[in-house]
Amino acid sequence: MSIARQYLANLKSGIKLAFFLPAHKEEIHGSAPLLLLLFATAVLLHFVRDFALVGLEGQLFVYGLPGVLLIVPILLTAAVVVAWIAGRGADALALATAFAALSLPILAVELAASALADGSGTMIRWPRWIPWMLWQWFFPAWFALAAAVATFYLLRPAVVRSGAAGIVLALIVALPLGSAYRERTLWMKPYDEDAMQRNQYMAAASEDAIYQQPKVLARALDAIEPGRKGVVDLYYVGFGGYARQDVFLREVKSVEAMMRDQFGAQGRTASLLNNPKTVMDMPIASATSLRAVLKRVGEAMNRDEDVLFLFMTSHGAKDRKFALEFWPLRFNELTPTVLKSALDDAGIQWRVIVVSACYAGGFIDALKDDRSIIIAAAGPDKKSFGCSHEAEWTYFGKAFFDEALRAQPELIKAFALARAAVAAREKKDEVETHSDPQIAAGKAMERKWGEFLAQPRNSGKPSPAKAASVPVSKDAVDELVDLAKLSEVAGTYMRDCLREMANNSPSVQAEKDPGYFGAITRDSPQWPKLVAAFERYTQEYCASTSDGDVLRRAYVGAWREAADEATVRSALRHLRSRDGQRVLEAENRVSLLVSSKLVEMRRAPADAATARYQQEFSHLNAEARSAAVKPKR
Repeated sequence: MSIARQYLANLKSGIKLAFFLPAHKEEIHGSAPLLLLLFATAVLLHFVRDFALVGLEGQLFVYGLPGVLLIVPILLTAAVVVAWIAGRGADALALATAFAALSLPILAVELAASALADGSGTMIRWPRWIPWMLWQWFFPAWFALAAAVATFYLLRPAVVRSGAAGIVLALIVALPLGSAYRERTLWMKPYDEDAMQRNQYMAAASEDAIYQQPKVLARALDAIEPGRKGVVDLYYVGFGGYARQDVFLREVKSVEAMMRDQFGAQGRTASLLNNPKTVMDMPIASATSLRAVLKRVGEAMNRDEDVLFLFMTSHGAKDRKFALEFWPLRFNELTPTVLKSALDDAGIQWRVIVVSACYAGGFIDALKDDRSIIIAAAGPDKKSFGCSHEAEWTYFGKAFFDEALRAQPELIKAFALARAAVAAREKKDEVETHSDPQIAAGKAMERKWGEFLAQPRNSGKPSPAKAASVPVSKDAVDELVDLAKLSEVAGTYMRDCLREMANNSPSVQAEKDPGYFGAITRDSPQWPKLVAAFERYTQEYCASTSDGDVLRRAYVGAWREAADEATVRSALRHLRSRDGQRVLEAENRVSLLVSSKLVEMRRAPADAATARYQQEFSHLNAEARSAAVKPKR
């Protein structure tokens, strides 16, 4: 019989044995060439599977070959040991050939299932709806069991020896194949270094991000506005520590929007995030950046009056470490002691701190005092739930922020509602150990929060007034304008501008309309350059609103148009007296004129900055289009 017919006969017998059907020893043609052909078939099956998914544009991935061939020494060792146990050492080659033949249909089923589960063709995965352990161990166990049954059919050992052979096959075959990680991809999409650097794990290590991050952090710090005397202002700091799951990103952004819209924290918010999607636009979440933001909040707020709302969301550990992960970056540890030190050093007295993570209750003892409300998503020895990549909220985030706090702004009552909702959800999901959310509320902080809620929260914008038309002497206006703290005014304009520009950043525009930038997408090599160009444009544009000389000339011109001589003189004499009301009314009129005058004065430099940005964008867009139509070699 030719080797081809022997090979086909082995395949036929292998299919029968793989599905536990009997086969006779005479049906197995054992030889070294046939054994090599069967191993080569296994390699071919892997290649065909990958090629079908990737197509012609793929490339050979030789590093997957050791994983594919790992079965060779395992199979040969198993055949020799089992033949020896059965007392049929001379049949080891035939038994090895049978093992190789029955492994092929099992392999074909595994590869077909993984291909259906993952259409990317980049690596072998299991379907999400199948538990990892089941998928990982199912095929090795199937192979070991089929090999044990095949041994009984072919060698007919005694019962005791059959049992011993089965144990050996479980140890030699199923255990290593089920527990060892094997990269078995042989044909994959071409390696794109730029794309790899932009994707989730390398985004933070790209050169663009390294030089962009200090600017992003500085911009976030500069945008934090000072507190208002006599008003309890709320400052919000969001902190998402884990880069590989977008649920933390969504929570931080959603809570920030709530603090702005529902609790009046506009202009007094900052969010730190570890996420590849935001690394060019938002500060990363590290212990150092958190300390810097808290320090700036402490400087900006009126410490005796204002309140910090700190929301931290990530994974947690039993040793009280809050997870900070953005590979390949290495972060300093963030523990309750480190957080307390940062808060104390910043001089922040009134604190609301929400920690959403497993074992979050471990933060309470270190942080609780009479001027703090500490809320934890789980007990110090309990896990919290809902940390999936696809989720909009974690279990606790959904219950506390999205449901309870929207309807009930009193923190203690909102926590009680959220705790009950989390318990009900965990019971419905049949969670074995409930998370047991915790709270420690200082009485003074409870009163302070009530005081904050009792305040009217509005925009505070002045009402328009009619402009005066009586000429004012130059000296009086100059003197009055010199009393104004124009550096603070310029800083306010700068913060407003940066905040407005951030609302129109490339990331925001791309999220609204994925095709907004034409051929440039988040995955394009030009994306970091586009973000950097927008950053330069933002700085140039906003700097034109904070030039002290331009601002002074605008104020002088506006005062002359908006106020009469008597008003200006009164302002100079009685700036802090009862006549101050007249000054405030005149200032309202001035405010309405300053913006329009600034627009006129900054038009030329702003237009130049816009033109440079648009030119750079056009160049990058053309570069992206050219790369898209470039013929493949």
